[in-house]
Amino acid sequence: TWSAVDDCDNATSASQTIMVEDTTAPVLVGVPADVTADCDGNDVPPVATVTATDNCDANVTVTFSESEVAGGCAGSFVITRVWTATDNCGNTTTGVQTISVGDATPPLLVGVPSGVTVECYAVPAPATVTAEDACDDDVDVVFSEQIIPGTCPDAFTIIRTWSAVDDCDNATSASQTI
Repeated sequence: TWSAVDDCDNATSASQTIMVEDTTAPVLVGVPADVTADCDGNDVPPVATVTATDNCDANVTVTFSESEVAGGCAGSFVITRVWTATDNCGNTTTGVQTISVGDATPPLLVGVPSGVTVECYAVPAPATVTAEDACDDDVDVVFSEQIIPGTCPDAFTIIRTWSAVDDCDNATSASQTI
């Protein structure tokens, strides 16, 4: 307020109102990027330390929450990490990291025999092949056999194939030629 009085006691005044507001949200620092991790969870990153800066508040509050939602197959899920910064005027900003955990690796077939050439009908019995998978403890192995005629009645080729599909639809197959 400014006031003026002249020598005859005539007075006048004028005022200026200055409103100071904080309408700018804080800025989060250190929110990690989204990542994909394997189903064993060993490569899920630890929770990051996230801070915040603000144009008016020197001590911004940052809160953290985490949720997990199951995926569509064994060993798959999504972790959502949320950081929220709130300044003392109630302005907020949110940062989110999504970690998709799943199975993108096909099973490993164990015990598939190498190709072999045999005399006449000395064909070996089919091998017992199993499957190992980092995310699915019970992968079924499907066996098939194809016989291809040769140049004479006692000559032919057998192609034995073992296939496995895990719970996340990752597939693998291997063959033996006799």
